Amino acid sequence: MACFQAYRLHHAFGRYYQAAFAGTGYTYAKYLVIKALQEHGKMSLSELAAQLGVEPNTLSPLVKKMATFEVVERLRDPEDERRILLQLTPRGVTALQEADAIVADHFAALDITEEELSQTIKWIASLRSALESAADGSNPKLVAG
Repeated sequence: MACFQAYRLHHAFGRYYQAAFAGTGYTYAKYLVIKALQEHGKMSLSELAAQLGVEPNTLSPLVKKMATFEVVERLRDPEDERRILLQLTPRGVTALQEADAIVADHFAALDITEEELSQTIKWIASLRSALESAADGSNPKLVAG
């Protein structure tokens, strides 16, 4: 079953990053947060949670902790003072560079070519998109007639 393999893959990634980051203070969750902020720039907690596919209340304690270590900065939105925006700090950029280097070193040992990895990422993204559109009813092929 594809869903069981995806579930197991998710857990394998968690164990993989735990081993890769052992002794560094980095975690898979922290890595995902700083990667998302680097990729998408300044965003609210809700937007970050949506990017990562988790609920904001799950992410909030982690982001607050990262802010105390000055990896993430919490800013008031100049257009709406009630809204808090998150962005990487210079320390966060350095942490991301270090974490990316660790990941690259560990991935190099997996004996997977760049082409295989690229194709797999595209396929997974396509499958995820199809599943999401099926779940929200936006796929016309799946709408009951």
